[in-house]
Amino acid sequence: MTSEEFDELALKSKIKFSDEEKNKAIFLLDNMLYDIQSIENLDTEGLDIMVTPLQLENVFRDDNANESYKQKEILNNASNINGDYFSIPKVIKD
Repeated sequence: MTSEEFDELALKSKIKFSDEEKNKAIFLLDNMLYDIQSIENLDTEGLDIMVTPLQLENVFRDDNANESYKQKEILNNASNINGDYFSIPKVIKD
């Protein structure tokens, strides 16, 4: 990456760099671009397409119905109830 190309990129992204920052950024960008170009030149003929390099396997448990708590038991723990429901203070003002 040339200094002029970097200046144009910095201008378009509205970022100001000191000379030291600019030189370091150009060096790092050049290295990244070189690495990307190296990857692009790899022969991938015959390789399977991968979404992730990890061998992931979904693990699901059986969906078993269990007995749940009775409504009255739950409401006994509430500080305020209104009939068969929890009662809470209003949090949104009109």
